Amino acid sequence: MDLFARATKDTKNEIEFSGMRDDAGDLDSTVKDKLVKDPAFPGLRAGKLDKVPLPKPIHTTPEEKFTVYFNDNSIEDPWISFTWGKS
Repeated sequence: MDLFARATKDTKNEIEFSGMRDDAGDLDSTVKDKLVKDPAFPGLRAGKLDKVPLPKPIHTTPEEKFTVYFNDNSIEDPWISFTWGKS
């Protein structure tokens, strides 16, 4: 699964994101991924969900929803893309 976000003039070149926060409120470093500046996608930051856990396909409680926290709130319009087929 890929994640993209539109950058603004204030957006860092590398943005960390996680599905969880630690006790201090920071991004949980054990399940953290990155969005980086990619020349193939001008104006965007791009990355893969490798460490951030995916939610269950069907959830029954609010705690099971998919939540992502970023360490840079200057981004606009985050997108998730799904890919399938032969790798």
